[in-house]
Amino acid sequence: MRFGFVGLGQMGAPMVANLAGANDVKVFDFSEDAMNAAVEAGASKAESAAAFADVEVLITCLPSGGIVERSLFDPETGIAQHLTAGTIVVDTSTIEYGLTLSIGERLEALGLTFLDAPVSGMWKRAQEGTLTMMIG
Repeated sequence: MRFGFVGLGQMGAPMVANLAGANDVKVFDFSEDAMNAAVEAGASKAESAAAFADVEVLITCLPSGGIVERSLFDPETGIAQHLTAGTIVVDTSTIEYGLTLSIGERLEALGLTFLDAPVSGMWKRAQEGTLTMMIG
């Protein structure tokens, strides 16, 4: 399966390491060190938003709703405009309910499927691959 993953922080980095062990994963983060570590774990770097055009599932793991929204919908750098209809977008961030609904509606209008899936379990469980996902 082809995944895109945006956000390689405390939770995202170990999630990518687990996912890249058995899947094709393209990653993006503003930290070059985090991207290099993900490449060492088996992922590949997405050099631009357009690099995510062929993913089947895009996962975001970001620190705030505003950042999730910008990463998806910024007119110049947003990823959603490059995704193919039918792509599944999974947000593992913990963000505001109203913004989650808005993001879902905007993605649906583009022919994309949205899953709100915040994670629970802290860094150790992310490393172990035993996080709990609450999917809505």
